[in-house]
Amino acid sequence: MISHKAVFNGIAAASALTSAVLWFGASKIRISVWGDAAARESGDPTTVDEIDFFATVAEQAKWNRWAALVTGIAAVCQALALILPN
Repeated sequence: MISHKAVFNGIAAASALTSAVLWFGASKIRISVWGDAAARESGDPTTVDEIDFFATVAEQAKWNRWAALVTGIAAVCQALALILPN
C-alpha cells in the first residue's frame, strides 16, 4: 500500500516539474509585430527587433501566473508530506 506521504511527494515532484516547464515556456515567448512598419520606422520604443514588448510581457505574465500556482501546489504537498507521521 502506498502511504499518504508518498502520494504527496509524488504530487509535489510532478507539480515542481510542471512549473519548471511552464516557466521555461514563459521565458521563450516572443510576440512579433505584424504589419506595423510605421511604428518600426518611427523608432517606437515599444518594439525591439520586431517584438511587441507589451504583448510579450502580457503573455509571459499569464504563463508565470500558472507556474506560480503550480509551484504553490508543490509547496503545499511537500509541507503535508513533511508533517504527516510515518
